[in-house]
Amino acid sequence: MHADVQAGFITALLDSLQVGVFAVDAHQRPVLFNRALRHFFRLPDHLTPAQAMAGGHHQVRHPDGRPYTTDELSTVRASKGRSIRDVEAILRIPGLPDRHMLTNAEPIRDADGRLLGAVAAIQDVTERRRRERFRDCELQVAKILNGCDTITEAAPPILRTVGETLNWQHLALLLADDVADVLRLTAYWSAPGIHVDDLVAHVVPRGGTGPGHVWDTGQPLWLPDLTNPEFAVTEQARAFAHAAAQRGLHASMAVPVPDGDTIFGVLVSLSSTAEYDVSITWLLAGVAAQLGQFLTHRRNIELQQQLAHAKDDFLTLVSHEMRTPLTSIISYSTVLAEEITDPELVPMLSAIIRNTGALQTIINELLDLAGLESGHASLRPRPVHLSDVVDAAVVGAPPDARPRIHTGIPSTLILDADPHRLRQIIDQLLSNAIKYSPNGGDIHISAHHNDTGVIELTVTDTGIGIPVDDRAHLFTRFHRAGNARHTAIGGNGLGLALVRALVHAHNGTITHDPDHQPGTRIIVRLPQHHSTS
Repeated sequence: MHADVQAGFITALLDSLQVGVFAVDAHQRPVLFNRALRHFFRLPDHLTPAQAMAGGHHQVRHPDGRPYTTDELSTVRASKGRSIRDVEAILRIPGLPDRHMLTNAEPIRDADGRLLGAVAAIQDVTERRRRERFRDCELQVAKILNGCDTITEAAPPILRTVGETLNWQHLALLLADDVADVLRLTAYWSAPGIHVDDLVAHVVPRGGTGPGHVWDTGQPLWLPDLTNPEFAVTEQARAFAHAAAQRGLHASMAVPVPDGDTIFGVLVSLSSTAEYDVSITWLLAGVAAQLGQFLTHRRNIELQQQLAHAKDDFLTLVSHEMRTPLTSIISYSTVLAEEITDPELVPMLSAIIRNTGALQTIINELLDLAGLESGHASLRPRPVHLSDVVDAAVVGAPPDARPRIHTGIPSTLILDADPHRLRQIIDQLLSNAIKYSPNGGDIHISAHHNDTGVIELTVTDTGIGIPVDDRAHLFTRFHRAGNARHTAIGGNGLGLALVRALVHAHNGTITHDPDHQPGTRIIVRLPQHHSTS
């Protein structure tokens, strides 16, 4: 009676474990096959240990797919007196995804050390291995995308990587044709021995119950049975479902390829198994998101290249097609102005000369800016006394503004710079300070150097200032602040963009002080290289 109670207690204990337990006696006959292990093998509870072993043994495979022989089983090896650790195996049940197990086994001995059998603990590590495979898959997808320039180059190896990770038989990538409003096949992959070329749709319309539905709704779609009437609602869908089923493909999953609110296409799969797992959806969605980001990145690059070509074409037009006739207009207008004395014609010629001169300035600044940004414009740096350049700029300012300009530049400040380009920087900043102080007000130009070998040049005015909404675009070409556009103050929006390009060419920085009020304070920091005390 005591032995029966003890046996019942042990059986209940082992059946309550979440780890599979299997034991054999000294003759290697199964004596224990607990409940967790039966469920793992999809076996009913009423089977005896011997029946359960007979039903499950042939489904166990090595990681490379080879069947286990009897002598290779962990309990058989342990029953010979050896401790067995971390033996990996795969449970392969037809129609279901593979499951991974990790086995430890120990010999069972009596008090005298005689072998009585062996016991094995089998742990289900399917989720752990799946997470590892999914992580490796996502890393491999990222690596492929990083090494490819186009989606047609990247898609085939990505589909193969995903298909092999999930042990799925077929994957396809369909991308949207926005003009025709259809999905078009971009690439597909099939596992060895799977032939579905005649089933692959090259064009899929929006809507329906398959990929077109995913494209239309932006939601993933899982179809555990393609022949289900809820899916196969059309004659074409029914023919596809039955043809796929005849080739062992019963289930399908489709996920959108998004980036933000834009759906670029759909990633579609066909599989022989019909077991849904949310982690598979997460993997496919993650891969699809990587594809969407790649497509967005490539489109941005293409747009940037188109923009660069357009800019080059525009500059070519400006430098050749506009500059030459404009030079002629200026020359002939100047000659006419020297000869014509008619009081009605003189103002007209003056307006022509003034406006063509302004247009020529814009063209020159555009070409100068393009050369600096492309790196084609070279600098000729040499030691320059900053105070000399600033003094010359003040002398060149409009006479009525000079009394308002105050400088505080130590005569000892010397930096390596192109003197002509440095004068351009100061002239433009001084011109802006005068122009945007229409009611007068003092303008201060100061500079100092610090211990890190940097000269900080500051130009400060008390004018109209820069509105908060315009500060982020202050140094962008053609941008003019709102408070300047709505006044009679002239400008073309190129000055500060050119200044920034010149400062960057000197390996410096230019910023706006947001705390200065009223007016504007611009801070230019340039490497000094040379200084005297």
